[in-house]
Amino acid sequence: MTKIMTLIVAAEMIDDLNATFTITQSIIDHALREGASRAKFEAGETVTILDLMYGAALPSGADATSALAIYVAGSEAEFAKLMNKKAEELGLTSTRFANASGLHHPDHYSTVREIAAIMAYAMDNPLVAQLLSTKSYTTSKTPQHPNGIALSNTGFSSINNYSKSDTTFGRVTVTAVKTGYTGEAGNCLATYGVAEQGKRYILITALGTSRKGSIDDCTYVYGNYT
Repeated sequence: MTKIMTLIVAAEMIDDLNATFTITQSIIDHALREGASRAKFEAGETVTILDLMYGAALPSGADATSALAIYVAGSEAEFAKLMNKKAEELGLTSTRFANASGLHHPDHYSTVREIAAIMAYAMDNPLVAQLLSTKSYTTSKTPQHPNGIALSNTGFSSINNYSKSDTTFGRVTVTAVKTGYTGEAGNCLATYGVAEQGKRYILITALGTSRKGSIDDCTYVYGNYT
């Protein structure tokens, strides 16, 4: 769920979404070493910033978040400072970021209440809302990927796999979603839902024992408390 803040900072700091960045081997090696999810860009591949943002949002690619961090701030550590500055601006007192990907770090933490505040802010940004609401996207063609890379939103895929009602839970339709997982945080899920009468909801869950359990929580909470 960290990547929600990563997308916010990138969206607010970058003016040209058609600008490009060349993926380095060190970015790939870092993601592989950490066992992190990847959008599967290749070393030496030059991709657009918009493609990087979709790579961060849909498959939760750590390669994409590292690239965005380096493009914006020169390093992931410097980008984390921008994330923490934004957290302070939002009045968050129990949130701190040490990286752009959400990988476990002792100085990287938040609460479900504050992630909800971040999600609410994200959905007020048209670009970030679009990213989190997209179910699938194909990146631009490159020599490494002549047909582009087909990206799928892991959150919507999980809902489709584990929910009998697709994206509708009771009277609420989930229109944006972001998954998260570390061994310490368990399965995490951030969803944004809209009810029939237009009322909006944000549901954040963490410490889940399985991805299916997170979706079951959506079914129960949206079905009984909205």
